[in-house]
Amino acid sequence: MAYTQTPFGQSDLAVGIETDVTTTAVENVRSGATKLLSVYISSPSSVCNLKLYDDNGTGLSVGTTVPVGCLPCASGGIAIYSFDPPLEFEEGLSYAAATEDGTSASTSPTGTVPVYFTYKED
Repeated sequence: MAYTQTPFGQSDLAVGIETDVTTTAVENVRSGATKLLSVYISSPSSVCNLKLYDDNGTGLSVGTTVPVGCLPCASGGIAIYSFDPPLEFEEGLSYAAATEDGTSASTSPTGTVPVYFTYKED
């Protein structure tokens, strides 16, 4: 996994890019209050369920901690989610991915699964 953040012009918007999501680690998009505007998922080889957590990335246990939401992407598909009003996260925005939906998370999606986040500070 390789996550990078890129400021979006001179506003408080940013784009986060994850080149390959897995269940093995929880990644933190941003600590602190965050508004999620959109998510793009491409899953060429397997089902992907992107789990979103209201957490600063510490103390999460994938498969045990209940996610705030789960965004599915079909095998061989692309899923684009746009939130208006934005989804609000108080502690921070963290994520992980698995083939299972809900809290369960023992199997990482196969192949390379890139994910793009558009968000802003609250």
